[in-house]
Amino acid sequence: MDVKLSVTSDREVALTDSLLTMSFAWETGPTFVPPKGELWVHVRFVDKSGGLLWETSHVPEPPMLKWRPSQLVQYNRTFYVPPIDAEKTAQVLVVLQDEKAPNVRFVLSAPKGGPDAPWLAPVARLKIRPRPSLLESPSRAKIVLISGFYPVEQQGKLQWRWTGKVAKAKLERLNKRGILFLSGQVNLEHLNTLPTITVSIGGEVRASFSPDRDTGNF
Repeated sequence: MDVKLSVTSDREVALTDSLLTMSFAWETGPTFVPPKGELWVHVRFVDKSGGLLWETSHVPEPPMLKWRPSQLVQYNRTFYVPPIDAEKTAQVLVVLQDEKAPNVRFVLSAPKGGPDAPWLAPVARLKIRPRPSLLESPSRAKIVLISGFYPVEQQGKLQWRWTGKVAKAKLERLNKRGILFLSGQVNLEHLNTLPTITVSIGGEVRASFSPDRDTGNF
């Protein structure tokens, strides 16, 4: 596929449990032919040894079906950096996948593994550092669970709790303006379509979005 890609991030060091914005610049060559199906951009973050740190997918803006030869397509994407115990140097790998046939992958340039290797050589690198604990910070709002939350489950150091279709909570100790940050996972195993998550505050809808179609993460 006659396409080149460059990726940059809005910072050299990213903290875990926070948001990271990356800029994607795609440049099609003169022989570029738009794909017949919709292609997803699959982004994988790995450490120096190739161990997976996290991954996510998205559709380019505009979709690749609308791209033309000798065109520059640029857009930004914001990713969630999950909790990681130690400082890491993350390598960013990118590959294109067919939405209806996930096993069909389009590699833009072959890494050292050879022309059939499924992943690109790293297109970007960045430092990942554990976020300082804010659990005891007096500036952090207190979350009081009201309804729709199940008991906490734990596996090793990882803790989580499931919710029902609707879950309600109350924020206390709000002394100033702040940012409400939500992260979680939807169990997609028994769902036929990708669900929509709606966040309402005081009866007013403030956000509506879908989880990652591969992992269910948001």
